[in-house]
Amino acid sequence: MDFRKIAIRVLLASLALAALSGLAILFLPSSSSIIGRLIGTAVLTALASACFLISLKALESKLYRVLGMSAGGLVCFIYVCAICAIWLDALRLSNLSEKLAFTALLALGCGAVGLVGTACFSHRKICLAGKVLAGLWSAILLCWLVHVWFFGSRLFREETFLYILVPLQYYSVVFALVLVHPHWWYRVFAFAVAFVSCVCLQAGLILTDGHLEEIEALLNIVLFTGWLSGVLAIWNVITYRPSKHAMVWCERSTALLVALALASFCGLVWHNLVVGSPRLTPELLVRMSTGFGILAPTALVALVIGRKIRTNAFLHAGSSKLEASCPRCKLPVSVPQGKAHCANCGLAFFLKMGSAGCRKCNYDLSGSLDSGACPECGEPIQLQSTLK
Repeated sequence: MDFRKIAIRVLLASLALAALSGLAILFLPSSSSIIGRLIGTAVLTALASACFLISLKALESKLYRVLGMSAGGLVCFIYVCAICAIWLDALRLSNLSEKLAFTALLALGCGAVGLVGTACFSHRKICLAGKVLAGLWSAILLCWLVHVWFFGSRLFREETFLYILVPLQYYSVVFALVLVHPHWWYRVFAFAVAFVSCVCLQAGLILTDGHLEEIEALLNIVLFTGWLSGVLAIWNVITYRPSKHAMVWCERSTALLVALALASFCGLVWHNLVVGSPRLTPELLVRMSTGFGILAPTALVALVIGRKIRTNAFLHAGSSKLEASCPRCKLPVSVPQGKAHCANCGLAFFLKMGSAGCRKCNYDLSGSLDSGACPECGEPIQLQSTLK
């Protein structure tokens, strides 16, 4: 079965349905509610078909096959829930319609983050982090759906459910990032710190009914472990590069700025919760949190740009010459980049060369061709090049 042709036909049919619905409004103004639902159905079908086409494209690639399967299933689930919500509302089944609409929104939000983790499955260095991120957000989505459809507030209070699930959502990114580091002892220590911080925050919110400042010792533990796990996670992001591309002092300076920014933010949170009056916040603490909050992301962006320039990740024209034979006079010629001509017969040439890329992951291989394999995915380099 050719799913691509089916998706294209559904896309065209949805666009035709939207056009017919727009024309029907001109002649049936009293049925605007039905016409509006028809238009909503057509628009949702068109969007779902377009997303399904993209997932099919990913499904054809060995590198992103799992991502394509997950995205296709998620698109179908969201589409069915949204369409049912639109038309069940017309049957005055408002409670069921609201649950379906909420289910579609939850699947869209949680599924998008889960797909980011799924996209990491094909990369060896971040595969574990991707699995943790996708697994956590799948569990989070399941918990939300069970809460919406079955339990509601009858099993336990709404606040208790939020105190457990919301911190887990925020810490899920930290859990994934701390697992990027290549050494197992670093991953175990960083994951343990993040886990302690998340559990202490959940327990503190439940015990104090959202007023964590009532247990100051627990608040201090949460802030310190949260700061430490955040720094360890950002350090993994900063040092995620081949060792030969390291910019040691720039990376350490950036990590220091990030640590100071997180520390000043934690200090600001502690002061506002314990003292309880924003007007009494020291001006120095406000200036530090604001200043380092600006300097830290600026340093991160500057580090990324500097590393890209240093490793020649931007495609650029090389300076090598091509040794060949003139197709007209058959004599040897040395052709530089740009416009040139044969010194013997005058035949004009135009040559343009760019940096070499891996045939599997498109990683820039300038300066890496002597290693025999792509440093990113390990694909053997079979084509020889004069570009360095």
